[in-house]
Amino acid sequence: MGPRRSGSRRQNVVAAVVGVLLATAACAAAQLSQSYYASTCPNVETLVRGAVAQKLKENSNAGPGTLRLFFHDCFVRGCDASVLIAGPDDEHSAGADTTLSPDALDLITRAKAAVDGDSQCSNKVSCADILALAARDVVSQTGGPYYQVELGRLDGKVGTRAVVKHSLPGAAFNLDELNKLFAVNGLTQTDMIALSGSTVYFLLSTLDLSRSHESRSSEHAISSSFWLSLRLNFVVAGGHTIGVTHCDKFVRRLYQFKGAAPQNSPPMNLLFLRQMRQTCPLNYSPNTVAMLDAVSPSKFDNGYYQTLQQMKGLLASDQVLFADRRSRSTVNYFAANQTAFFDAFVAAITKLGRVGVKSAGSDAEIRRVCTKVN
Repeated sequence: MGPRRSGSRRQNVVAAVVGVLLATAACAAAQLSQSYYASTCPNVETLVRGAVAQKLKENSNAGPGTLRLFFHDCFVRGCDASVLIAGPDDEHSAGADTTLSPDALDLITRAKAAVDGDSQCSNKVSCADILALAARDVVSQTGGPYYQVELGRLDGKVGTRAVVKHSLPGAAFNLDELNKLFAVNGLTQTDMIALSGSTVYFLLSTLDLSRSHESRSSEHAISSSFWLSLRLNFVVAGGHTIGVTHCDKFVRRLYQFKGAAPQNSPPMNLLFLRQMRQTCPLNYSPNTVAMLDAVSPSKFDNGYYQTLQQMKGLLASDQVLFADRRSRSTVNYFAANQTAFFDAFVAAITKLGRVGVKSAGSDAEIRRVCTKVN
């Protein structure tokens, strides 16, 4: 009972801290505007969109990785680009953040360089806003909806690993646990289901950790040690409409292990179970991956919900959305109506973008380099 009470106390502390952040961020969020940079950097959206398009041509992994980056940033300390800060106690050295996509981080670095390369925009656009715009652009450029982004966030000056673990959903979360975590961030169950089918936690099967970044200008370069810190320690949470996951994240849904704690796991389609056992045998390779959306794995659409209807959700936290009667009707609705899903997603990600927003003050700035404070 001791460890359980301790874990509960930690979760309550985190919830209280996030609650304070939400309250203090309400005024800042009210200052967000779609036309925030109309006079200071009118081409910001075009510049970011171009950088996103170029990166996606080179490596499509950057798309879902960028969306995941935005989600993780907002859920941990609010939408302040603290997830990008590189340092000895940074956020991406803990929990699920250890697997943030290097290609997504490179995309943000390129977008920042493109924006600052415009003399009218140099050092006037925050990394937090660039990340929000890039998330929108990867959605629209992979088949999803195009939506207007509220702007005016400032960058945080602190990124600590301590709050990461209890700020992100886990692969085995049940509906109550998912709802509780999202509610702390001002999001409803419908928001959660829409983001679960769209917010992609893309897990790379291989990382090219040897490529050099020294050829870029020192102002925008990301050090090799920063990339190396994104080691192959894969942790996943939530749902997915594009992307893959590794066997160790769902192997307990495939096999019963002697001495392991009982798993309260939603049922899985029997044929799909057999297929997954072939993909992930007991002696699976650490590099083996499986598609999270078996219907349309490379496109942003409503195929994820159809996967859940077929009982082919790999992660327990995915399949529970259909298994639990309280959320099943929403899954069925989104599976049958892609427009409804897109509309719900736009509403949810707009609300997500208001979480923990920072305005003028000693704890906020516009970073010259996204990976370090000024």
